[in-house]
Amino acid sequence: MASRTDSDGSSGRLRSMKAEKKIAFILLAGGESKRMGPANKLLLPLGERSLVQHAAAFLRPRRSSVIVTGHESEKVRGEVQFSGRPCVNNPRYAEGLLTSLQVGISFFPAGTTDAYMILLADQPFLEAHVVAEMEKVFQASPAQSLIVPRFARERGNPVIIDDFYREEILARDQGLEKGAQFLFQKYPERIRWVDFATSRSRRDIDTPEDYTQAQVLWT
Repeated sequence: MASRTDSDGSSGRLRSMKAEKKIAFILLAGGESKRMGPANKLLLPLGERSLVQHAAAFLRPRRSSVIVTGHESEKVRGEVQFSGRPCVNNPRYAEGLLTSLQVGISFFPAGTTDAYMILLADQPFLEAHVVAEMEKVFQASPAQSLIVPRFARERGNPVIIDDFYREEILARDQGLEKGAQFLFQKYPERIRWVDFATSRSRRDIDTPEDYTQAQVLWT
């Protein structure tokens, strides 16, 4: 079971009753996976799907969503075609994760969403209840909130970023390799933590050792 704690230790103020806020989903699938060696980790099989296919499956029911490709873009597009979700290529993927996030956010016209859920394509163990709980917490959180999960007390992904930060993200031109970490460092008081008892969903795949362990766990 998940629980929510505001960064100041309070239970947080519930928003007044309003229409449900819109969340756009961005799947970042453009990395070079350098730590994996010569293989593109997103194309590696795990069970009956590749890593990126597991991630893309989360987007199938999400009409407001996009997949950002980069490294080996055409191959990745071929893998996620089944999802029916649009893909957009990031030609600057080698400069860092933030450039892909900027491309993903730019896909959605300004003023058309209230927030962005940022999913990473190398987390095949992410569970649907985690995504659902984070959406629920965002709906009940104050404006300008940053929703961040903790798995067995370890910070993880995905995260939800309020649209309030859109222009700040798009204007950022430094620390590109660190993605949106600058926001969490700059506004720690706006973080709404969502705690989960187990660490399964947090597991990502970066190295050959990670992949070997994932294959064992998957079976």
